Amino acid sequence: MSTLLALKSQSGGLPISPMTRRRVPRADRATGPRARHPRRPRERDLILLRSCELRRILQILRSLGEGGYDRAAVNSSTISAEKHSWPAAFALVAVTVVWGTTFIVNAEVLGREPPLGYVASRFVLAALVLNAATLGRAATPRIWRDSIGMGALLALGMGAQIVGQTETSASKTAFITGLSVVLTPVVALVRTRRAPGRTVLAGVALATAGFAMLSWPADGGGVNRGDLMVLACAVLFAVYFVENEVRSPRHDAFLYTARQMIAASATLAAASLWLKLARPALAAASFEAKPFVFDRGFLIAVAYMTLFATIGTFTVQNWAQARLSATRAAVIFALEPVWAAIFAAVILGERLGVRGYAGGALVIAGIVVSEL
Repeated sequence: MSTLLALKSQSGGLPISPMTRRRVPRADRATGPRARHPRRPRERDLILLRSCELRRILQILRSLGEGGYDRAAVNSSTISAEKHSWPAAFALVAVTVVWGTTFIVNAEVLGREPPLGYVASRFVLAALVLNAATLGRAATPRIWRDSIGMGALLALGMGAQIVGQTETSASKTAFITGLSVVLTPVVALVRTRRAPGRTVLAGVALATAGFAMLSWPADGGGVNRGDLMVLACAVLFAVYFVENEVRSPRHDAFLYTARQMIAASATLAAASLWLKLARPALAAASFEAKPFVFDRGFLIAVAYMTLFATIGTFTVQNWAQARLSATRAAVIFALEPVWAAIFAAVILGERLGVRGYAGGALVIAGIVVSEL
């Protein structure tokens, strides 16, 4: 140590190599472990940028995990107009198959049962079964807020469809409800600020044309109050699809569906009770005044609709929409009337006709194009 100090004092403060006694330039002196492997400024900048990006991603994931929501999370790749999953797409196709069978089941029941009361009864049973089955599951933050809002939105859409159908034709009801396929990308654009891709929009156009050929009556007809109610249903369903894409990834699919069923059943039961007691000037009020007929057909229909068309379909839908964009899901839902027409032809002996086959082909083409 004393030798080094002496050498340093003789050199005017600069360190000297003991072997060569030459002055070592100050810029070449080692200042610590980093001096052995100096990094270029560009490399340091890249590391800093990557760390900032990583921090941002962690913040978004933490926000979703805590049930929070902000615009940054929506604009991230987690919620994108192009979000896609083949297993989720096939799962939604299976959902449309089940929904296609409900037209036949409901045709046997709705003519003699109060329509809203009948739908409310299946949702009440679904809420009881699902909430009993999910006892002990860990609840995610804000699940009640998300589930209650989504369940009420779903019930309002179904209620508007049922009430509107009593004042318009079944074919017009099917077509106007199908407009949710067109409205979904519009709602998604407003909600998420992300426009669907060209192939998805092309699929929407084809599926909508197929809907028109399948369900729009040949004589057309003017617009009435029932049509406007069903149009409100289509808007509510489009909002439901988009909001479900945003909210379903935050929660367990079973628990999320169970809580939704509570809100949906309460909303539908309240609407049915209001029509029975208030007797407003609506055609649905006279239908809702009918008493329940608890026969074998009613019990079988309620059991099937509860287990398969409510618990099964909505749980799968919530799981799939966490992995699939709302617009893609809406295009797949256009398959529902196709399956309904097929089951009606096979079971009830109804003929589809050239127009029906062409419409079904357009819907399938729309799904294929949107999945490219």
